[in-house]
Amino acid sequence: MEPGFPPPKDVFVYAPGGKQKWGTPFATTWSTVGITERVLYLMVQAMLVFKDGDGNHVRPSTTTWDIVSATKRLWATGAALVLPGEYEVRIAQGYQGDFRPFYAPHPYGPIPDGRRDGKFAERVRAANNKCAITLKAASSDNEDGLQAAHICPVSCEAERWNWQTQHILGRDTTMDDAFLNTVANGVLLRADAHIAFDGFGVTVYRHWEDQWEWTVIALHPSWAAWSGRTFHLNRPTVQQDIDRLLCQLEMHFIFTTQSCTDFQSPF
Repeated sequence: MEPGFPPPKDVFVYAPGGKQKWGTPFATTWSTVGITERVLYLMVQAMLVFKDGDGNHVRPSTTTWDIVSATKRLWATGAALVLPGEYEVRIAQGYQGDFRPFYAPHPYGPIPDGRRDGKFAERVRAANNKCAITLKAASSDNEDGLQAAHICPVSCEAERWNWQTQHILGRDTTMDDAFLNTVANGVLLRADAHIAFDGFGVTVYRHWEDQWEWTVIALHPSWAAWSGRTFHLNRPTVQQDIDRLLCQLEMHFIFTTQSCTDFQSPF
């Protein structure tokens, strides 16, 4: 199935109060790509923000809300596939907060002069022998259809990125231009996987316990076959670069979720 010709959407998530109150879901997604209960929680969390008692925007934990259907509660750690239907975010009893869906604009702009490094692709090829998603092997003659991809784009605007990681993720991490062209910020991707990753058609989510175990999830059925695969990363040795890489992966998940679920706000 080619991008642009998707099947009908069949998983709908409503804000607290449900369909009768809002009339329209704040998020829609696809059951056809094998989304589990845990992944749906992560996707909904990527679009939620609460205003706490001090007026600060905070990313809610799953102890303050859950997802329910007419017949069951979904589990934040659940491995069961999400079935087609309508779901509602339910706020924990006694929690005082102002629920709002939240949209995070990409912190990417025009590429500044001199930002690109002509040796980036060469370094990434030297450090990798296969596509990070499809596992297609690299060849010595570079005629393998693999491309060096930036995880955090070279068009990243550091000031906006820093603000987002602080206010969305709660991390005191800052982007450094020098990091953008390091091997740690690069992977080899087959051309179609490169397009899907850069275009927020596929993304990755982190394992519960291992910060280096990331799983691919396709949010469009065109790339559904890649869902569940391991995303192979280059591990930085400097702690600041580790923090930048892990924050960028989390932000990529948020951007992809908001891009590929037809983000809507009923407010």
